[in-house]
Amino acid sequence: MLYLFIFVVVVAIWQLLMRFRRAQQLKLLTDRSTRQLRELKQQLTNRHLIVSHLTDSLPDSFDVRFERQKLQTIGQNAESSLSEIDPRNPCATKIGEFALLEQGFISVAQELVNSIASDRSVSQIHLVTSCLEGLEKCNAQINACKSIYNLSAMTCQNIRQSSLLKDLRTKERFVMVDFEDWVVEPPAS
Repeated sequence: MLYLFIFVVVVAIWQLLMRFRRAQQLKLLTDRSTRQLRELKQQLTNRHLIVSHLTDSLPDSFDVRFERQKLQTIGQNAESSLSEIDPRNPCATKIGEFALLEQGFISVAQELVNSIASDRSVSQIHLVTSCLEGLEKCNAQINACKSIYNLSAMTCQNIRQSSLLKDLRTKERFVMVDFEDWVVEPPAS
């Protein structure tokens, strides 16, 4: 009987240690996911700023090739939607709404970049080339943040689902962000 009691105590202690370890892992992954989503939001905001600077650096004569006002309106709507996403508690609906608006922004911004690439005199303006280089770097940072966030969020959800640490309030806390084509491709040099 004493051996059975010792066995039960050892198993109970082992279970508590495992739960404690998983809780610590979950906390670290939650913090990483929150940090990466915050960074992703910042990089997306930076991209909007770079595209805005790009449009401001274009001569007025270039306006016949793209709709500056349309790009600004779509960009403002996407930025407004992005600001509503809370990194500590992301909502799938808000991320989905932002994704739709961002797709429209990316589409119009890509048209702008393609128009710039087709006009050699505009594509050689120093401010324009600087903005295009900044856009390329920002896209790389967005992809890196997105990858780290998605990996952390998936791991966090897997640990939560495979353990007894299920908390109904945070069941769907982190939402995967899938926007493979959220990149404005700068023209080839």
